[in-house]
Amino acid sequence: MLHASTSQFQFLSQEELFNRLSTNVTAATVVTPNRRLAQALVNDFNQHQRERHQIVWQTPDILPFATFLERIYLNALYSVQNIDIP
Repeated sequence: MLHASTSQFQFLSQEELFNRLSTNVTAATVVTPNRRLAQALVNDFNQHQRERHQIVWQTPDILPFATFLERIYLNALYSVQNIDIP
Protein backbone atom coordinates (compact mmCIF):
# COMPACT_ATOMS: atom_id res chain seq x y z
CA MET A 1 0.00 0.00 0.00
CA LEU A 2 1.37 3.38 -1.01
CA HIS A 3 1.10 6.28 1.40
CA ALA A 4 1.94 9.82 0.40
CA SER A 5 3.12 12.15 3.09
CA THR A 6 1.53 15.58 2.84
CA SER A 7 4.77 17.08 4.18
CA GLN A 8 6.38 16.63 0.76
CA PHE A 9 3.96 19.14 -0.77
CA GLN A 10 3.93 22.83 -0.08
CA PHE A 11 0.55 24.20 1.00
CA LEU A 12 -0.56 27.37 -0.76
CA SER A 13 -3.51 29.44 0.26
CA GLN A 14 -5.82 30.55 -2.51
CA GLU A 15 -4.44 34.07 -2.15
CA GLU A 16 -0.84 32.83 -2.54
CA LEU A 17 -1.82 30.71 -5.54
CA PHE A 18 -3.53 33.62 -7.26
CA ASN A 19 -0.57 35.91 -6.55
CA ARG A 20 1.76 33.38 -8.17
CA LEU A 21 -0.52 32.98 -11.16
CA SER A 22 -0.70 36.77 -11.50
CA THR A 23 3.05 37.32 -11.71
CA ASN A 24 3.49 35.52 -15.06
CA VAL A 25 7.09 34.82 -14.02
CA THR A 26 6.81 31.10 -14.67
CA ALA A 27 4.26 29.05 -16.50
CA ALA A 28 2.24 26.97 -14.08
CA THR A 29 -0.56 24.49 -14.45
CA VAL A 30 -2.96 23.89 -11.60
CA VAL A 31 -4.51 20.42 -11.68
CA THR A 32 -7.80 19.77 -9.90
CA PRO A 33 -9.72 16.53 -9.36
CA ASN A 34 -12.72 17.65 -11.43
CA ARG A 35 -14.11 20.22 -13.89
CA ARG A 36 -16.31 21.88 -11.32
CA LEU A 37 -13.37 22.80 -9.08
CA ALA A 38 -11.28 23.92 -12.05
CA GLN A 39 -14.04 26.26 -13.22
CA ALA A 40 -14.61 27.55 -9.68
CA LEU A 41 -10.91 28.39 -9.34
CA VAL A 42 -10.89 30.18 -12.69
CA ASN A 43 -13.94 32.20 -11.61
CA ASP A 44 -12.33 33.01 -8.25
CA PHE A 45 -9.09 34.03 -9.98
CA ASN A 46 -11.01 36.36 -12.30
CA GLN A 47 -12.75 37.92 -9.30
CA HIS A 48 -9.38 38.29 -7.57
CA GLN A 49 -8.01 40.16 -10.59
CA ARG A 50 -11.05 42.46 -10.75
CA GLU A 51 -10.65 43.26 -7.05
CA ARG A 52 -7.06 44.26 -7.79
CA HIS A 53 -8.42 46.65 -10.45
CA GLN A 54 -6.75 44.75 -13.28
CA ILE A 55 -8.18 45.49 -16.71
CA VAL A 56 -6.63 42.54 -18.56
CA TRP A 57 -4.84 39.38 -17.43
CA GLN A 58 -3.77 36.05 -18.79
CA THR A 59 -6.17 33.21 -18.22
CA PRO A 60 -4.63 30.81 -15.72
CA ASP A 61 -3.94 27.23 -16.78
CA ILE A 62 -6.27 25.41 -14.38
CA LEU A 63 -7.28 21.96 -15.59
CA PRO A 64 -9.23 18.99 -14.30
CA PHE A 65 -7.09 15.87 -13.98
CA ALA A 66 -8.63 14.10 -17.01
CA THR A 67 -7.95 17.10 -19.26
CA PHE A 68 -4.39 17.33 -17.94
CA LEU A 69 -3.81 13.65 -18.78
CA GLU A 70 -5.24 14.18 -22.26
CA ARG A 71 -2.93 17.14 -22.82
CA ILE A 72 0.23 15.32 -21.79
CA TYR A 73 -0.81 12.26 -23.82
CA LEU A 74 -1.35 14.36 -26.96
CA ASN A 75 1.89 16.26 -26.36
CA ALA A 76 3.74 12.95 -26.21
CA LEU A 77 1.84 11.54 -29.19
CA TYR A 78 2.68 14.48 -31.45
CA SER A 79 6.15 15.06 -30.05
CA VAL A 80 9.04 15.27 -32.50
CA GLN A 81 10.73 12.53 -30.49
CA ASN A 82 9.89 9.09 -31.81
CA ILE A 83 8.13 7.57 -28.82
CA ASP A 84 5.83 4.58 -29.18
CA ILE A 85 2.55 5.72 -27.64
CA PRO A 86 -0.43 3.36 -27.64
